[in-house]
This record gives sequence, C-alpha cells and structure tokens, in this order.
Amino acid sequence: MIPSSPNPVGSGARAIGMGGAFIAIADDATAASWNPAGLIQLEKPEFSCVGTFVQRSEDTSYTAFPESSKELDIHNENFNYFSLAYPFQFLQKNMTVSLNYQHMFNFDKKASLDFTRDYTIYTSISSYQFRQDGDLYSLSPAYAIQLTPYLSVGFTLNFWKDGITSNTWRVDYSEEVLVQQSSGSFLSKVAHSDVYSFEGTNFHFGFLWNINNIFTLGGVFKSEFKADLKHEHYYNFEQQNIKTSTVSIFDEKMNMPMSFGLGLAMRLSDAFSIGFDIYRTLWDDYYIITSDGKKISPISGKDLNATGIKPTTQIRLGMEYLFIRKKMVIPVRGGLFYDPEPSDGNPDDFYGITLGSGLVYKRVAFDVAYQYRFGNDVREVEIGGSPSTMDVNEHSMFFSLVLYL
Repeated sequence: MIPSSPNPVGSGARAIGMGGAFIAIADDATAASWNPAGLIQLEKPEFSCVGTFVQRSEDTSYTAFPESSKELDIHNENFNYFSLAYPFQFLQKNMTVSLNYQHMFNFDKKASLDFTRDYTIYTSISSYQFRQDGDLYSLSPAYAIQLTPYLSVGFTLNFWKDGITSNTWRVDYSEEVLVQQSSGSFLSKVAHSDVYSFEGTNFHFGFLWNINNIFTLGGVFKSEFKADLKHEHYYNFEQQNIKTSTVSIFDEKMNMPMSFGLGLAMRLSDAFSIGFDIYRTLWDDYYIITSDGKKISPISGKDLNATGIKPTTQIRLGMEYLFIRKKMVIPVRGGLFYDPEPSDGNPDDFYGITLGSGLVYKRVAFDVAYQYRFGNDVREVEIGGSPSTMDVNEHSMFFSLVLYL
C-alpha cells in the first residue's frame, strides 16, 4: 500500500469561481455543503446540478533514480452536485429545506518507477506501478431557519452510502522484476489490490450573522465520525511455474476528521461582493482502525502513534461583480486560495487561482468556473525503495445549471 490522502472536492461553479470563499456568502443551493445557514437566503424553490472535468499532471521525481522521473496525467469527468431546495414560512419564521447529493472526496492518484541495476553476475530490470482511484459521495438533507432578521442557523445531515454512485475507492500496486543472468532469465510479479467500501453518517452546522448592510459573518462546523469500512485485499504472486493468489476481507473503521471554518463577506454594492474564508481540518484524527484493533494513518501508512500528521488551514479570498441588465445578469468572479494537503510532518503547500462567469436569464442561471491548483515537491512517498516527490498541476472546470421554479 502507498499511503495517500483524499482530495476534498468543492461544490458548485459559483463558489469555486470565487476561490471557494463562500462560507459567509452561501446564497445558492450548494450552501448545504459550504454553510447550511445560507439556505435561508433562497427566495424561490430551485433545482441545481453541477458537473466537473479535472485534468491533473503529476510529475514524479525519484531520489535514487532521477533518470526514471516522469510525468503522468489523470483525467476525471464527474458529477459534482445535485439539489432541490424549497423556501417557506412556518410559525412566522422563514425556513428552507433542501435535498442534496454531493461529491465530497476524490482519491485519484498515480505513480510509476522503472529502473535497471547491474550487478556482478546478473542484471535486474524493475517496474513499479501505483494507481488509486475512487470517490465518496453523500446524500444530504438540509434545513435552515431565520431566528431573527439578522441571524440564521442551518443543519445538514450527510448519509455516506452506496447509492446513485459507488462510495468506494481502489488502490492497485504492482512490482515486476526481470532478472537476467548468463544461465537464463526469469520474471517475478507481485500485485496487491485493496478495495474499500465506505458507509457512515455525520452532520454540518452553520450560522449566518448579518452584522450590517455591508458585513456578514458566517461559520460552519463539520462533525467527526467513524465510518464502517469493508476492506478487500487481493494478492497475486507469479514466478516461473509458481503462482499464488489470496483474497482477504476485513471489517474495519475509518475515523473522518472534524473541520470548521469562519467566513467574512463584504457587500460593497448591489453588484460587488468580496468573501474571505479560513478553514481548518484536524487530519491528525484521520485514521483506520484495523480488524485487529490497530490505528493506522492512511496518510503515512504508519501506526497512528508514530506518525507526524498535523492539521491543515485553508485560506480563501474571492470576489464577484455583477453586470446587471434589464433582462439578464452577467457575473464576473475571481479568487485566490492556499489549500494545503496533510502529509507526514508539515503539510504540503498547494496554491490556486480561480476565474468564473455565467449568465442569469429569467428563471435560468448558468455558471462556469475554472480552477488552477498546484504544488511543488509534494506528496512524498516511497516506491520501490526509492523516496519520491511530485510537482502537481491541476486544471478543473465546473459547470452549474440552476432552474428557479
């Protein structure tokens, strides 16, 4: 197994276009993901759906075999978000309910290493391949209530379970060694495959405080939870006439970490808004409880007590300007962010920039966003006995369609 962390996935083209600085803005149906209290700002029932396309290059450098360094590409088209939201009044209070299906985490990563070693009596040609892919989704009903004209709160309940899509990920790792010597040659192959199925429940709580006509403060808390993890391990060994295969199935637990954030929005005019978010995830509480009771960090692959995983803190800044015409609105959005990934030791530094636009016409809104995210000398792991690091460049496109009912 090569240790690795999942990639959190943002929701919606509008929020992504603003750099993900959306906790204190959260005024569309994706608020159930960013800050459920923001749902109270919806004025009409609405349906929304979001799709994504991601292209990521991972340029891996190997300390012991620099000549084997290479760049690999990963492409991913995915369903990002679906929601139905309905605002209403009850007991003289404004309320909103929504049903959401959201893409929460992506696990796609890839690496390979090929090298040759010459010894006195033989030569070995080695090839190592690593591939991880899969996704986690949740079905999430949400509710928001306006307690006072200035303060709203909201809740989202997330059911992480197989449904419209599969809540699984797979890790494949293989080794092939060809040994050449004067008396002949032989090939040795080893392949490990781990398939994980994930099921659990957690909640989000959020608040939105309209301080005055300019400033709004928002906050969100996402609860820690233990998910049921079915782990299937497949092992295959082949060398000359010897073949061995085993299948093992384990019932495990995965502890998903708590996270929380604050956002400040500034509405400088009817057309111009700025958002700033700070968000923290306690990745040191992310671990697997194996079938024999051990706690293992999926990020480092080590015993939890021997690992050095630290929490990460995201910082996001975004803006939106609306060109308002008689029959349509054309938004222009942009953002910057610092989005570190957990690693054994200090977090890996990732940065990014976003751009977005769209069109609102009558009861239809279409939004598009582009995100560029990059990190240098990150995701340090050991493959084939050789430490490695990556330069990661990721390009993402988000497409949202909203129908106001």
